[in-house]
Amino acid sequence: DRADFLPSDTDIDAKVAELEELVAMQAQQGAEQESGADEFSVGPQPDAPDPAEKAIAEYRASIEASVGMTKYREMLGAESSFEKVFLPFPSVATGEPVWDLADGPTPEDDPKPDWMPQVTWNALGKDDNGKTLRQFVKKSAASGDPIPAFFKGQIIRTIRQGLVDELGIDWFFDTTLPDDVFVRLGARSAEHSEVAAEAARSALAEGTGSEQAVAQAELAARAAADAVRDVPTDEMWYLVSNMVADADVELVMRELLTLRGMQWVLSQAGRWMQPDEMREAYDEHRASYDGTLFPLRAIIMFKGYDSVDRYREHYRYRKSYEAWRSETMTEEELEDHYRAGGRHFFERGKVVVDLAFEGTQGQPFEQASFEQAKAKLMASLGRIGETLGEGDDVREYSFDDVMAEHPKMPVRTPQGDDRTFQRNPLRIRITESELSIFLQGYSMIDDLFYNGQRGEIFGPYAETCRRHVWGAEINAGVWVARVKNYVRGRPLAPLEGSNELQAKDDFLSQNYLYWSQECLKLILPRVKPAGTESSDG
Repeated sequence: DRADFLPSDTDIDAKVAELEELVAMQAQQGAEQESGADEFSVGPQPDAPDPAEKAIAEYRASIEASVGMTKYREMLGAESSFEKVFLPFPSVATGEPVWDLADGPTPEDDPKPDWMPQVTWNALGKDDNGKTLRQFVKKSAASGDPIPAFFKGQIIRTIRQGLVDELGIDWFFDTTLPDDVFVRLGARSAEHSEVAAEAARSALAEGTGSEQAVAQAELAARAAADAVRDVPTDEMWYLVSNMVADADVELVMRELLTLRGMQWVLSQAGRWMQPDEMREAYDEHRASYDGTLFPLRAIIMFKGYDSVDRYREHYRYRKSYEAWRSETMTEEELEDHYRAGGRHFFERGKVVVDLAFEGTQGQPFEQASFEQAKAKLMASLGRIGETLGEGDDVREYSFDDVMAEHPKMPVRTPQGDDRTFQRNPLRIRITESELSIFLQGYSMIDDLFYNGQRGEIFGPYAETCRRHVWGAEINAGVWVARVKNYVRGRPLAPLEGSNELQAKDDFLSQNYLYWSQECLKLILPRVKPAGTESSDG
């Protein structure tokens, strides 16, 4: 009965409590680590706020500032329904035997518990990590202990990914689809079913199969083929239409035009990767992270992507460009990048900066809010040098006053030194990422890190990208940075071995971002109003 899988308010309350428990646990662990790292620590201060309560309050505030609690509860309700269908955890201990991972990898004939759906068992059995999680679930069911929130999130994500892999999702950027189709569902499942049907027919021809097996396999193949569905863009639009602001529209248009420009240039040069070529390159790229401390999903989050599919879409452009540019890159160019343009980065250098931030919290996520925040910072910057006070207290208004009037963003405030950064941590500090830099066409951090001088002020810079890992309304605002100093981390090592590989990677990455903006400039004159024919057909 479908009603059995619908979430109740009690189910959703339990999900909220589960997540808040996880937030509190992480906050408490962070506080304990910070206290333990301080040799002069005298323990918790009586007036200090409880770290768990503070973290939960910030967690709730971040929800209200982004999607709102009502919408968030709807999302949790969907998660609850998913768990009821695909992880119907037993209400009492099963006492079933569980393989001890200390004895080695899970055997191939490890039995599936009766309470676990076959599709869930299969989804968790696609790799060693999934099989380990599968044993963890079995152990919890056997003992009757609930699955801790931290592990449950990982388990649910693995189940979802396994189901998606089995079903098959073809996006508009992965394969050739009708112009009005956003995504195709079920093609991979249909292919697998047809392969199984062909195997059944071959077995019958060889005398090892049966007509009944062929009939069943062909019936399953026809059902899978009939289930393949093209989802039009119009059916997806309503999910996001009420959440798109003018600031989003500008970035979306920049992205679409930039991608179109890059594809046009690459196609003209004969370097645009075809779908089959792209799949092979991406599979090789993904496999290179298997078994490492940092799986690809973690790497793409660091780059700013919260979707593997969106990362894969952009990877096609980057890989096509890098394969093309690598052939023309000279030793002199690489040497110049290593010893001149990128020298400070390769010396493990740091920059000492003062930061000021004017947020847009409480304001609509739109260009007018950013312009208002920018105007406030500009007004403060315009006062630098203004005389303040009287008599012996006379002084000039300085950047320190700007920082006092516009304190740093409270969200994601790091522990320890909040002024001295290497390049990538400073990007994260002001919510820049590889994705946001690509979308906005500029990196204030790269600019000040590579091109700045002591005392130089950069900004105001509006961070308008919220559709990436570090972005959200609660992080949105305008930044200003003053360069205090540059600190060299080590002498520049010889350009060889791993240093040469890193230099090539950074050279291609920096040039890719610059080249993408040149492609945008190139395509703009070719853009025609709707209903007219473009100049390239």
